[in-house]
Amino acid sequence: MTGLTTAIILQGGGALGAYQAGVFEQLAAEAHCPDWVIGTSIGAINGAIIAGNKPEHRVAQLQSFWQSLAPQASWLDSMVPAAWTEMFNPFSPYFAIASKNSEVLAAMVRGVDGFFQPRFGASFDLNAKVSV
Repeated sequence: MTGLTTAIILQGGGALGAYQAGVFEQLAAEAHCPDWVIGTSIGAINGAIIAGNKPEHRVAQLQSFWQSLAPQASWLDSMVPAAWTEMFNPFSPYFAIASKNSEVLAAMVRGVDGFFQPRFGASFDLNAKVSV
């Protein structure tokens, strides 16, 4: 069809951005190229990657960005060996959940390189200026 304008609208929501990247990858595979890209929060980051690259580089740049945010092995992984799940069998469902979520705890403690760094103590700074 001619004369139609195609827009992709990407909302915010953290991990939803990874889903958006996968959807865009499929759209690109089917040769759908948006004329407009609109986004909020993580959707704006994805949108900037899409709009800021040539169509043939967009998927690779999205993949590169999201791979850079993927959890890396950390010191927490060595603290929760898989064998411990069997050692604490009565609590293994709970322990398994904790061991699988060590990446979440690691991200909360050290942040995610290139995305955010935690600011410990910021919530306790009584002199901090709050902007609304």
